Amino acid sequence: MKLKSITIVAGLLIAQSAFALSQCPGDVKECGPNPFYILVVGFSQVCSETYPERSSNYKTALAKMVAENPKAYAKVDADVDFQIKLNDLKREVRRLPIGELETECTRLLSNAPDRQ
Repeated sequence: MKLKSITIVAGLLIAQSAFALSQCPGDVKECGPNPFYILVVGFSQVCSETYPERSSNYKTALAKMVAENPKAYAKVDADVDFQIKLNDLKREVRRLPIGELETECTRLLSNAPDRQ
């Protein structure tokens, strides 16, 4: 099962160009400091939907990351291409087996800014 999720995530990364998963799609010139922002947002949203009892934890962790550079992240969030890519990513994340999604969601919280 772990191999399947690794394959899915690797497929996501390989199938789309680095630009497609970049936090700076389109004309966004100034970006936040985290190049994996789209992955953090996508997993946070799916984990919040799947585990509503932990939803506030995911939202808090994401808010702390965004607080590092709110203007830059707001520009990224407003980009239409970013939103399309985010929806594609969330669709793929929802396809993960529940055990692997649980592992990734737990890992997401363990790597939250207040835990480092």
